[in-house]
Amino acid sequence: MKRHFVWSGFWLIVALTYCFEARAIDINWFYTDQQGQGFFDPVLGAQRRAAMQAGADIIGHFLRPTYFGEAMTIQVNSYYDASSNTLASAAPNFFYGNFGSSDPRYQTDTHYPKPLADSLAGHELDVGHIDAHINVNLAQSFYLGTDANPPAAQTDLVSVAVHEVMHCLGFDDSFRQQGGYGVFGDNTYDSDTGVSGFPKIYDRFVSYGTSPVIAIGSSDTRAAALVSNNLFWNGSNGAASNGGSPPKLDAHSPFDPAVNVAHLDINAFPTDIIAEGIAPGQVKQTVSSVDRGMYRDMGWNVSVFPSNVTWTAGGGNNLSSNNANWSQAPYPGDNLTFSTNAANVYDVKMDAAL
Repeated sequence: MKRHFVWSGFWLIVALTYCFEARAIDINWFYTDQQGQGFFDPVLGAQRRAAMQAGADIIGHFLRPTYFGEAMTIQVNSYYDASSNTLASAAPNFFYGNFGSSDPRYQTDTHYPKPLADSLAGHELDVGHIDAHINVNLAQSFYLGTDANPPAAQTDLVSVAVHEVMHCLGFDDSFRQQGGYGVFGDNTYDSDTGVSGFPKIYDRFVSYGTSPVIAIGSSDTRAAALVSNNLFWNGSNGAASNGGSPPKLDAHSPFDPAVNVAHLDINAFPTDIIAEGIAPGQVKQTVSSVDRGMYRDMGWNVSVFPSNVTWTAGGGNNLSSNNANWSQAPYPGDNLTFSTNAANVYDVKMDAAL
């Protein structure tokens, strides 16, 4: 998603309200297929790539960057396995900890996926590293349209892309079946039962009932918690987005490392995009308030609920990027209002990339 129009010193003559989409984050794909294959298939390749980009744009729309040019690149690998029910899988490639941030949500001794670490640091920490990867099973019957209208026998690829990008940006835990957790910077670990490196930021919000799982000393007890049907998200924004109740996470038995913990509970949130599973003909493209609340807890700048934000001109300049000029800091998806003044005239410099 690229919006780079710069409006400088224009005059607003009447009151104006519109949807704020300033400074969304670009999510770019790096396809590993050879020409003529997979996502470069001469017949289906362009449609496949368009569906993937549509999914990326849905996520990028909600995220407010912290520095100019903030973007991320996700590697896409295709494969064909007709014997598998797996549609796709995804994970961040690299994690960073103790890099420093002025954001009050930042936590030390914690590993953040590269896109979120960059955002919290206010600059790219490691130029040249691809942020994450997605593996797509093209043996599945995917609907490649971008109109959210898949036939009953096909799975909506846009919905699959949205789901997998959400994992790349933080919906990703490190808990292992035997009760171990934590990773090193390259997403590896050296203990199935103990602690490796630092916990991921997602791990810090996972609670067994009301107790943080990483605070449980026994690996056996941690392992039991992962299949207890009693895991919850203990972040304040996640709870606020769910009517004040901690969102329930997947903790079914038997343990499935591809499903447990890093998804919302399918029974509690049957239509949520980050709950595991999508049926043929189903569309799951909406990033819910619960999803956004959890992202905000982890450190992403995202609006949990769309807000009404008014231009106050109280910041000492006319820059739209100056939060002091607004009634509150605007986020993508907020409604901006320029209320009337005596002259009905406003000088607003849209210095942000739109």
